[in-house]
Amino acid sequence: MSFKKDDFHESSKSIDNTPNLSFEIDRDQNQYELDDLDAYDSKKSVKKPLITSDSSDSESSRDDNITNDNTIATGIQNTSALKQFWYYKKVICLCALISLTGFLFGWDTGVIGGIINMNSFITKLGHEIIIDPLDPSKTKIILESYKTGAIVSGYHIGCITGGFTIAKLADTLGRRYPILISMATYIVGILIQISSIYTGWWIQFVLGRFTTGLCIGSVAVLSPMLISETAPTVIRGSCVCLYGLNICGAIFWASITVFQCKEHYPMTNIEWILPLALGILAASIASVGILLTPESPRYLISQNDYINARISLQKIGDSDIEKTLNSIQESLLLDSNANELPFTEIFKKRYIKRVIIGVFMMVFQQMSGIDYFFYYGTALFKYAGVEDSYFTSIILASVNFLVTIPGIYIIEKLGRRKALLIGSVLCFISLFIYSTVGTFMLDANASSPEVNKTPGMIMVIFTCLFIISFSPSWGASAGVFVSELYPLHIKSSAVAFGIAFNWGSNFFIGFCTPIISEQIGYAYGYVFTGFMFIGFWFVYYMVPETQGISLEQISALFEN
Repeated sequence: MSFKKDDFHESSKSIDNTPNLSFEIDRDQNQYELDDLDAYDSKKSVKKPLITSDSSDSESSRDDNITNDNTIATGIQNTSALKQFWYYKKVICLCALISLTGFLFGWDTGVIGGIINMNSFITKLGHEIIIDPLDPSKTKIILESYKTGAIVSGYHIGCITGGFTIAKLADTLGRRYPILISMATYIVGILIQISSIYTGWWIQFVLGRFTTGLCIGSVAVLSPMLISETAPTVIRGSCVCLYGLNICGAIFWASITVFQCKEHYPMTNIEWILPLALGILAASIASVGILLTPESPRYLISQNDYINARISLQKIGDSDIEKTLNSIQESLLLDSNANELPFTEIFKKRYIKRVIIGVFMMVFQQMSGIDYFFYYGTALFKYAGVEDSYFTSIILASVNFLVTIPGIYIIEKLGRRKALLIGSVLCFISLFIYSTVGTFMLDANASSPEVNKTPGMIMVIFTCLFIISFSPSWGASAGVFVSELYPLHIKSSAVAFGIAFNWGSNFFIGFCTPIISEQIGYAYGYVFTGFMFIGFWFVYYMVPETQGISLEQISALFEN
């Protein structure tokens, strides 16, 4: 089937039936990058190590540390999950506080997908047109597809900008303060969006979305970075996944909030203002969590602030502070010129393969189509025989949230590569069936929703299966893999570069979905099906397993 053009951008004043489609920086606690120093100027000064020794002693000590750390990590990794949690309970709690910033990302995704289809929202930001030239009294409010796409996707332009601006402050201000700046930016963006109720300017709402995007784009880099620099290797992947867990949880709660507001405040501005305003509360809580979190010890040592580095490690609960300090110092000694390297360093021959792989992983993650469902699900399922598409969005968000926790276990049990391969196959099958049923079985001109009930239910079921397949694979494993991919001295730039492509792909989905769906309907899903097919073979040939191996071993995989 194909959607009627008017179905994507018109809103009646009296009837609400309009579809209106209009991942981490990893630095292992006791591991170090052993990249060669050809790119560095040997004449430049390096920081003085905490403990001086001759080179042979240093190399011997470093080898002993690696062996001991891997032995300890392996022993702990073989214990039960409950014992691991108890052993690392302090650092897990701190990582949980940092991961609260991911709640804002999920909240925005869950809210915007619902409010863009509310008649009160369309009435406030749209404009009135005459539908019958012979009778000027017959009018309707419309919000064109390109405006709806701009409202959704303007946020992603902000995300790209934030990832290259606010996130770069981490090199000079540390990890915590740029995150706090991002939280303040988010609140300002929400206020700009809410104040559009007084002006009725849709472009003002887009500006507010851009401003909140500055926050989300930066914390998408900074928060996983701080978590990975806080968590030890054995639980590193699980701790970083807490960020994703907050995203999924926020989508779930946002969907419920939007549904309740629509039920209790129908056709009033409160139904879309309240969900937005609650984002301010979420940002405030996340800010408190960051204030309670110590600064990254690696950043502090890079600034020669050893006193606060020790305090930070004490708060984290490190069992051997002096050993960790020396390990970090030795790794930073090798990367002493990291901050002086230009951004173009990531494109040098020794790194370019890793950068390309990271970029494609980020593109495949978004082009799986996950946000196609979360941004426009309420409109997509309106014609699929679903009585209340807002309730369907809650179902999808519930599935997404419930599979996230076992997804963390899956990527630690199966590994990054195997989870991605299996997930790609299952996502491909689910998307293919969803698109085929929507294209060939739904009746676009059905006189009653009951006509489309059976194919509609099939589409909902396979959308849920797609989300179940996506969560532990492209949802979690892709982000963890990319965070483990780069050496420290290019990590910030390389991750930001990859995430820019992630946001760029998200922009395409946000802006183009309502426009393309007007023309080809549910056949648009075949685009995402194709990307999952290509993604499988990309992982098969290009992505090695990185679970449980040190950063120097990962470097050796690519250099050899």
